[in-house]
Parts: sequence; C-alpha cells; structure tokens
Amino acid sequence: MVKKRKRTLVSLSEKTLANVYGQQQWGNQWHLFKLGQHWPRLVGDVFAEHSMPAYFRHKDLWVYAHNSIWMQQMHFSKIDIIDKINVFLQGAFTVGDIRWLLQPAELIDTPEEKYEPPPLDVDPEAEQKFRAMAENVANPEVREALCQLWLRMESLKKK
Repeated sequence: MVKKRKRTLVSLSEKTLANVYGQQQWGNQWHLFKLGQHWPRLVGDVFAEHSMPAYFRHKDLWVYAHNSIWMQQMHFSKIDIIDKINVFLQGAFTVGDIRWLLQPAELIDTPEEKYEPPPLDVDPEAEQKFRAMAENVANPEVREALCQLWLRMESLKKK
C-alpha cells in the first residue's frame, strides 16, 4: 500500500519564496525567475533589451530572442553567457547549453505610437466657402465630418 503524502498549505508569511518553490519542487522555475531579474547583468544591457530567459528543458536554457539576428549575435557569446549564468546560480543548477527561439509577439514591449495627423494647411477663404456650402447638410455631426474630410483632402492636394 502506497502512503499518501499529507499536503500542507504554505503561508507566504512564514516562508520565503525560495522555500515555497523548493517545497513544491519548482526549483527550475525559481532559478528562471532569478535569471530574469538579473538578466541584464548576466548578458549585458544590449542583449537583455532583445532577449529574455524562457524556460529550462533538462540542462538546457531556452532563451527568447526578438529575431534571428539577435539569436546569431548572442550565439557568438554563448560560452561566456553560460559561464556567467553557472557562476550566478552557484551550483544550485548547472546550465549545459543555451538554445534560442523567437520571442512571441505578445511578449515584446513595443512602445505605443500616438498618431498625430499632419497640420492642415488650407486657404481660410476657401474653407469659409466650403463651410457655407456644407450648411445645407442638416445633421451637424455629418456636416463637421464632411468639412474635416474636405480640409484633409485640400491639405493633401498641396503636397
């Protein structure tokens, strides 16, 4: 008969995260977490901007890279990176190899670009004439949309 191990709930107040990960046999995840925190120090700021540790599979560390150019660039420093990682992990885990894969698009931080339309450069007299013609449109929202369209088209004509 197999003895069932009694599971206990772990309170974060009584144990550190490292102990929680160790108790739940998530040691590799803890090492991955620590690598992620210190990634710029281990691989350098330039490489860290374009990569991040993804997961462990056996003794291999898989690293996300933004594109194949960065994969190749980091490959040239592979031995140094492995050495720095193994020194950082202090024997708790040994990385045997590093492999790269393309980083999923949803994990890449892309800055949001706010669209600013180019300035409208239209003759004020022509604008007044058009607005006078547009007064025949009963709905004010539609009238304003029509005027904005006309302004944009007139400003594009001059380019």
